[in-house]
Amino acid sequence: MLNLTIKKYLCGKISPKYTKSNYPSNFNELIVNKILKDEVNKDILNFILNDLIIKDWLEIFLYKKSFEDFNKHNSFDKIRRNKIKENLERIDKYINKIYNKNKSKIYFHCFFLKAIYSDF
Repeated sequence: MLNLTIKKYLCGKISPKYTKSNYPSNFNELIVNKILKDEVNKDILNFILNDLIIKDWLEIFLYKKSFEDFNKHNSFDKIRRNKIKENLERIDKYINKIYNKNKSKIYFHCFFLKAIYSDF
């Protein structure tokens, strides 16, 4: 699963809890393809959905990698690069939520160490 592109991962069949009469089984794929038709952000969306794999995204999320590690990202102008960074939430946005929700320092430290030292 970690080697799937984000698009391929998102385009899986919808959950069986949704009735097929309301949603076709390829509903997720239809939505992703519609998103990719956005002419203004097409290159950014194509990069994120078709060029990044789940493992890349997780490593970016955990600060193991940055977007600058990807040539295609570096080929974007400054406005597009900033647009990507401004719209990406990384693990630091969730650390306090995890700590406060669980009220367990042991859980928090184990989670944090696992995230930092895992090799996927």
